Amino acid sequence: MSCCQFAEDDEIETDPDVFDCVACPVAQAAQDLWPENAEAWDLFQRLATRLVVDVGLAAPVFQRVTEGFSVTEVHDLVERLATIYDLVMPPKTEQT
Repeated sequence: MSCCQFAEDDEIETDPDVFDCVACPVAQAAQDLWPENAEAWDLFQRLATRLVVDVGLAAPVFQRVTEGFSVTEVHDLVERLATIYDLVMPPKTEQT
């Protein structure tokens, strides 16, 4: 089973039967997130889209989303995003 949250839009459109949100462990886990973690997960998904990455919109999107946040709130969100990033896209390890 594939997760639509990690799929490209064309994959979802051309083969929707591969995705089963009811049985998807990612969708189930996302429903159980604390509100601040759900907010970070939602923002991560928006920042990680191909459009945002390809045209360099990550900084403007992040700035717009955090407009009005305190320094502490921005720091907290960055920490949450960094944790998500490390889990979803772990750093490459050197092969010895």
